[in-house]
Amino acid sequence: VTMMLVDGDIKLGGTCTVTYVTETKFWACGHPILMDGSIVAPARKAGIATSYKSPNEAYKMVGEQYESFGHITYDGMFAIEGDLSKVPENSMIPVKMNVNLNGRPLTISYEVFKHKLYSEAFIAQIGSQAVEPLWNPNKKASVISQSVIHYDKKSLKLFESSYAGPPTSFGPFLIMANPWSAI
Repeated sequence: VTMMLVDGDIKLGGTCTVTYVTETKFWACGHPILMDGSIVAPARKAGIATSYKSPNEAYKMVGEQYESFGHITYDGMFAIEGDLSKVPENSMIPVKMNVNLNGRPLTISYEVFKHKLYSEAFIAQIGSQAVEPLWNPNKKASVISQSVIHYDKKSLKLFESSYAGPPTSFGPFLIMANPWSAI
């Protein structure tokens, strides 16, 4: 099972072995992923490409990710616990980046699980890593970055920034505030 932290065009999650399943719940890992207690994160079936054994740090390399089958509800010291029901609505923060790359439009879409500490970091880091390789570091670039929340057919712009210069670091994402802290 993979606990999806970021899903969409870009994927990031923690994968481990399912230990026990009932009609409505499942338990996996035998260890924490984030050790954060009560959470809501989508769960996906996953195939393991290979396992690396080590007394210090054993891990599995994910080969394939398959369909969602529930969601993680608790990430504790000795296991993660999940529910086999549908993932609750609005449990992920949608992120959409529209990039104009030399006149060619490019859209990158992904979702980040809602968390008081990790959401902002995932939005910034994934956004930065997705866009930074698209630009030539020897040329100047200009960026207009916005943070907008869309809800109930309304929009709330929280942040806007402009930058022009060499794209050595995709700065606008690094100073973007967590959009959920303003609500």
